[in-house]
Amino acid sequence: MWRRRQALLITTSVLCIFFQQGWCLLQSFRVPPQDIEAVAGDDALLRCEVDNQQGKAQWTKNGFALGFNRSIPGFSRFSMTGPEAEGVHNLRIRNVTLEDDGAYQCQVTPKGDALPIRHAATLTVLIPPSSIEIVGRRKNERITERAGNSITLECLVKDSKPVSQIQWFRDGADISLAVPGMTQGTSTKPTIPHDPLN
Repeated sequence: MWRRRQALLITTSVLCIFFQQGWCLLQSFRVPPQDIEAVAGDDALLRCEVDNQQGKAQWTKNGFALGFNRSIPGFSRFSMTGPEAEGVHNLRIRNVTLEDDGAYQCQVTPKGDALPIRHAATLTVLIPPSSIEIVGRRKNERITERAGNSITLECLVKDSKPVSQIQWFRDGADISLAVPGMTQGTSTKPTIPHDPLN
């Protein structure tokens, strides 16, 4: 049985070398989708290019089929771009929002003996902080403390995605690693000992 199956596979491979048209041409991704990141408000482009395309191409978002039209009904900011006849079906998303964050898949349907193909990628939408403040202090406030005393400053960063990485500067120099108890996150409270702030 194994020899018969092996012989059949070899025969099929030989036939596919000689026949350049028809069912022997397998659909495949010339440029498969890749994971990308985009800042909210920017445009995003998920690439998808197909060789030997025989079926129809479409995208899905989190498992929901977006359809075969180049302009996607119900998704005014979404469109498929590129020369369709050359197998280019890039998904462009204008002015991305947090709602666009998710899993996408480029799919090509079967046709005749051509099997369906699909390839997934993830769009991660990045959100800049909506505000950054030192808690309890006015913007550009001048802080004065007696030499030898310690003060605690709390930095509050709101609504960022992913969680912001905090750095503290004094007179233009990064002191993040030099500050005892320094942590990274949306809120940090470093204690600066034995040093006046002028």
